[in-house]
Formats: sequence, structure tokens, C-alpha cells
Amino acid sequence: MVKWKTDFESFVVNSNFERRGWTRAREDGEDWDIYWANINNARALFAPDSNVRLEANQIINHFPNHYEITRKDLLVKNVKRHLRQARKGGSDLQALDFLPTTYILPQDYSLFVEEFRKQESATWIMKPSGRAQGQGIFLINKLSQIRKWAPGQWQSMLKGPIETYVVSRYIDNPLLIGGKKFDLRLYVVVLSYKPLKAYLCKLGFARFCNIKYTAANSAEADISNPYVHLTNVSIQRRGEEYNESHGNKWPLSCLIAWLQGTRGEEAVQQFSADLRHVILESLKACQNIMINDRHCFEMYGYDIIVDEALKPWLIEVNASPSLTSTTPADRLLKARVIHDTLRLATPPEWDPHSPLLPQDPVSCRTQQAEKPGGSSRNAGSPVMSRASSLRSQTSGRSLRVDKRGSTAGSSSPQGKAAMYAGPNAAQISQPAPALLRLPQCVKDPKMISPGDTVCKLQWVSLRDFSAGKAHAGRLGIANITLVDVQPLEAGDCLDAPADRVPL
Repeated sequence: MVKWKTDFESFVVNSNFERRGWTRAREDGEDWDIYWANINNARALFAPDSNVRLEANQIINHFPNHYEITRKDLLVKNVKRHLRQARKGGSDLQALDFLPTTYILPQDYSLFVEEFRKQESATWIMKPSGRAQGQGIFLINKLSQIRKWAPGQWQSMLKGPIETYVVSRYIDNPLLIGGKKFDLRLYVVVLSYKPLKAYLCKLGFARFCNIKYTAANSAEADISNPYVHLTNVSIQRRGEEYNESHGNKWPLSCLIAWLQGTRGEEAVQQFSADLRHVILESLKACQNIMINDRHCFEMYGYDIIVDEALKPWLIEVNASPSLTSTTPADRLLKARVIHDTLRLATPPEWDPHSPLLPQDPVSCRTQQAEKPGGSSRNAGSPVMSRASSLRSQTSGRSLRVDKRGSTAGSSSPQGKAAMYAGPNAAQISQPAPALLRLPQCVKDPKMISPGDTVCKLQWVSLRDFSAGKAHAGRLGIANITLVDVQPLEAGDCLDAPADRVPL
């Protein structure tokens, strides 16, 4: 029997453990098999003086030095080092331009002043290196606003060492929807750094500001207004314009559909490729310095802002992305993300004696970089089927999805997802189309009877759901309520070509 442990209460995490029939370990016990820990307890567990030795079957949701990518100042240092190495190797530096011009204060104060004076009309954003949820962030357009970080002043003005900040060039031409600024929250699961094995979840969302955007360098701009410039939900939900019905969030699939309609399919495909490139290069920047412990996996929350040219810019990487739900749809999305994270971290061979519940269609796709001869913890897993070439073997194929969600023609043992290997040993999986899943439901839409007030449909495809609504309409059922509806993915379609991989 698998035993799980966690040190904070989160419905989307605990419910996923309980649905698998796993048993919760004692709070003070060490007989757990999987530990969903906060970053402080994970760091204490791996501390040299902890005297803790993990058993072969135990796994934890953080790498020992995850902060190399999740602390803002260390991420900047690692990306800059990656850029220098690429410059020496003759690589295309333009392809590595995904991080805004950034300096670390106070140590880079002189370098920042030199850059600031080249364009004094520019706006910069200050962020504390070790804090989250928008705490301590502010915009500047004058050097006098950060005088306390200047050499020779900050030590005398404060009793202790000043808090380390990063100052980045503010993206003042963001892509706007409805006149409002937004950024993206993407989920990435890393199972190994050597070889690098990472999964990009197709579920994510855009986070919008409450108030319409005005350029920071315009005459009417108010750079001190966080409801215009900062997209953090913890900040926006305090504003008067905050909408509790949707939580100022838009599913990633809706964003992709909007881009397809406004920018075209070719631009969306390039945008999707650029997103994967940013994530992969940021992981490669920290790959050599990261301690690759086989007991570890990690789910990162990537924050990316998009400019009006559809260029993605990496803002930060979160070690513990918020699992607090603001809406029912948000709760379901995060529950699905955790569900697939656990499927990747605990494949069937991890504990072959544990009872496996029926699996939902996989909603993660792979962006994997693997050295020749590298081993995989997920070798043989239903979500790790392989093919030799993305375009040569998948050109012209299409996916057929039956009512129970299996994918005809899939090379995976359970037919849950078709996965294809891309260039440079990178793998990308095509998830099955989204389904409606409701508990205690009928399987045939035509079983809806006259007088019904609640329509419950189980494992119904989008086409069958439409047919069920039409059938109910013919029976005179005007009000139909769908109970516990799984979020739909607008980017999914029943006949999507296999060489098109939507986000």
C-alpha cells in the first residue's frame, strides 16, 4: 500500500492521493512513499545535518537545490552564464533572448546605472529575489527611487544587509486583450535533469489585470497602480474591479483560440514553439548546476509575458505554484494538473502492487532532452511510448477518439495518448480530446427522459454532447444542468492532424 505525506492542506493535492486509494502516513512518521512538501521542509530534509537517508521507494516533489531556477537572482545568474557559454560555442544568441535585461541589486548597481542612463525614458521593475505573490514589487523610472541600493549607502541606512532585488527592463508593449495586460501561468514537470526530462502541461491560464493598460512611459500613466501593471492574483483580487466569477483568469485553450482567430494558425504554431523553447533553454541553463537526485521530481509554475509581437519573455519560475482555487473551473484545472503530475512521477512500474484506478486522458505533453544512452525512470510507462520521427511517421495521420477517451492508432499500451519524438531527442505527446466526465451519469445521450431537470452524461465526446442537447430540446427540456463538468479544451478537436500539437 502506497503511503503519502504532505505538510500543507490542499484539496487538489490530497484528493488526488485519496482517489488513488493511497494511505496517509503519520505526520511525524518517516514511512512515507511520496512526500508533497513545501520548499522549506524539503530543504531541511536535504540539509547535510538532517541525517535523513531516503529509501529506494521514496520520492519527494522538490530537487535539493531547486532554488537555482526558482530564486529570481539565481535564475538570472544561471541564464547569463548559459548565454556566455553559448556565445563561446558560436550558438545563435538571438534564440536565447528570452529574459528581459536584468541586473541584481545591490551588487550590479553600477552596471545598472550605466544601462539606465542609455535610455532614461525607460521604465524598470523591481522585484525581491526571495519573495512571491507580488510582494515587494514596484516600478521605477528614476534612479532616486532606488537610492538605498547605491554603494556606500545601503549598509549605513539599514541595520542589517539589504534585501536582494532584481531590476528588469519593463515590457512596456505587452499583448493586450480587451485593453488589459496579462501574463501566462504554465506548468512544467521535471523528472530528471541528467538527462533532462521535462513535461509541459497543456493546461494553463492567462492572468489579467483589473484595469486597462496604459503605457508606463505615457503622460497619463500611473506606474504606482498595481491593478494596471501587476498580474498576480493575490494583488488583483484586492481590487474593486476584480471579477470573482472567473477570477480574472482565462484558460490557455481560449487564449490559443483567440490568437488563431486574430493572428492566424501559422503565428500560433510559431508562438507555441517559442514557448517550448523558452522553457527548455531555461532548464538547460540550470541543468549542470542542479543536483539530480533520483528521489526527486518537481512541478514548476512558469510565468511568461507576451509582447505585441507574440514574443514570450520569461518573468520567473515558481517552485510551489499556488494550488489555491479562485473558481470551480480553477479547482478542476489544478486538480487535473496534479493528477497528471502524479501519473508521471509514479508510473505503474514505480509500485506494481498498488491498485491503479482508471486513468483520465493525459493532459501533459513532453519536451524532453536526453543524452544518448540515458536511462528513464518512466521507461515502459503508458505515457512514454516512442516513435523515431515527428514528421516522417505522423504526416497525414489523424486521431480517432471513442466515447471512452481511447485514441485509435496510438502506440501507447492503454491508448491514452499518442507521443512522437521530435528533433534533438525531444518528445512531444498529442493528448486525447477533452471529454465531459460526470459522476453517476448515463452513457447514452438518448437516455434523457422527458421531465428531466438535470442532465448527466458520462464520457461523452463533444459531438455526442451536442446531440444530447438537441435531443433534450426536442423533448421540451428547456433547463439542463451539467453537474461537475470537467473543463473543456477549446484547442482540442476530434480530427486534429497528428503533426499539429496545440498547447
